Amino acid sequence: LSARTPAVWWARIMIIGHGLIAWAAMSHGLWIVPVLQIFGPWLFSAPWWLLNTSQHTGRPHGLFPDRVIDDFRETSRTIDCNPLFRFWYWHMNWHCEHHMYAAVPCYNLKQLHEAIKHELPPTLNGVVETWTHIWKYVDR
Repeated sequence: LSARTPAVWWARIMIIGHGLIAWAAMSHGLWIVPVLQIFGPWLFSAPWWLLNTSQHTGRPHGLFPDRVIDDFRETSRTIDCNPLFRFWYWHMNWHCEHHMYAAVPCYNLKQLHEAIKHELPPTLNGVVETWTHIWKYVDR
């Protein structure tokens, strides 16, 4: 038994599964399903990367010789973005709130933000403003 055998079987199962999904969708006239199945990860990865990477980039992390940063308001940021991006990103644009109160479900993070926003740093408005803000620090 080769060490590659499980991976080969997994690949075969994935190909068959994707083929069955495509066949079922096409037989019901849902041509968009295989298109999204094939190209979806590529199409939607750029907005996801822009949101995900922006949450901690340019923010201090970890242990420093003179202090330990244990306040999530200093190590992460909250971004106000459009409803579609919020949905794709599981409402994790409310990132400070997510770190401060990890047990709060993602769909309640906006309400949590409204309740505690007076204790948070200013919320950036959108991906463009966020990355403009980040580049000020990265470009130093």
